[in-house]
Amino acid sequence: MPDSEPPADHAFRIRLANRLTELRLGIDLGEITSRSAFERALERDGGFTIDDQRVRNACAAAGLSGWLG
Repeated sequence: MPDSEPPADHAFRIRLANRLTELRLGIDLGEITSRSAFERALERDGGFTIDDQRVRNACAAAGLSGWLG
């Protein structure tokens, strides 16, 4: 079955999944201990913003919605 998702959207989702994995690891290791630290780590390098609904939905799906401000 061919992938009908535009390449830019697919690349965004892959990068976001990787970032969420990094965030989860940072939380589990105790490196991220506050909402502000979570937001800084999420938004580092300017690739994602906490206000982007796609990011918020992905955080919720990954069980990270409690870290959203």
